[in-house]
Amino acid sequence: MESRFRNSLVLGSLSAALLSLSCTTFDNGSQRTATPYSIEILGTFEEVYAKMGPLEADPAAMAVDAEGLRNKIFTGYQGWFGPKGDGGGADWMHYGLPQKGQKGRIFEPGSSAVEFWPSTKGAGETELYPTVFRHRDGSVAHVVSSLHPDTVDRHFRWMKEYNFDGAFLQRFGVALKKPHRYQTRNHVLDNVRRAARKYGRAYAVMYDLSGLQEGDIKRVVMEDWKRLSRDMKVTEEKNYLTLGGKPLVSIW
Repeated sequence: MESRFRNSLVLGSLSAALLSLSCTTFDNGSQRTATPYSIEILGTFEEVYAKMGPLEADPAAMAVDAEGLRNKIFTGYQGWFGPKGDGGGADWMHYGLPQKGQKGRIFEPGSSAVEFWPSTKGAGETELYPTVFRHRDGSVAHVVSSLHPDTVDRHFRWMKEYNFDGAFLQRFGVALKKPHRYQTRNHVLDNVRRAARKYGRAYAVMYDLSGLQEGDIKRVVMEDWKRLSRDMKVTEEKNYLTLGGKPLVSIW
C-alpha cells in the first residue's frame, strides 16, 4: 500500500483551497437581489430512485486519464454545505451548530461550525444565501450551497486551474437512510458528475460509514452502490476513477 501511493497525493479536504475569509474578519460584500437557488424535495424513496439515471451525452466532454492514482493529486469533496433556503431541509448543515433547547442548527456569532468563511468569489446572485453575519461595512455576509450546480461547477474549474486531477466525493451512509437526504446526496453527485466531466477531472465515490448500525453496510451502502452502477451508470463514465481497470470505491 505504501509503495502504491508513494508518488500520489490525496488531500483529505478541499476546504483549505476553497476557504478564504475568517469568520470574524469580513472585508466587504455585496447585497443580493435575486432569489437563491432551491431544489424541490421528493417524498418517498420510490420517487427518489425513479430520478436516478445516467448523464445526458456530452460530445464536448474533455478527455481524462481516469486510471490509477500514481503521480496524481486528488482532493476529498464533501459537498455537505446546506444553508437555510436551498430546499435541502437541513438548514445550516455544516455551517451552524445545535443549541440546547432550540430546534435544528443555529448559525450566528458564537454558533458556527466553520473555522474559515467559504469563498463566494465568482458566485452568481442565485448562489448567495444570506446569514445574520455582517461584513465590516455592514453588508450581509452570504454563504453558498453544495446543491447549487454553479457552485460545484466553479469548484471543479478551480481544480482544473490549480492542477488537481480530480476528487473523491463523499457519500454519507447515514444520509442514505432518509428519502430527502438521499435525494440531496444524489443532487450533489449529479453536480459533481457534470462538473468533473466538463473540466476533465476524474472522480470516485467515497462512502463515509460514520454512524451506521449493524447491517447497514449491506442494506444501505451496498444497495446504494448497485443503484449508482446499474441506474446512474457511474462506472460507465469515462472519467470515473479506476484502479487496475476496475471501478474504484473508497471507504472512510
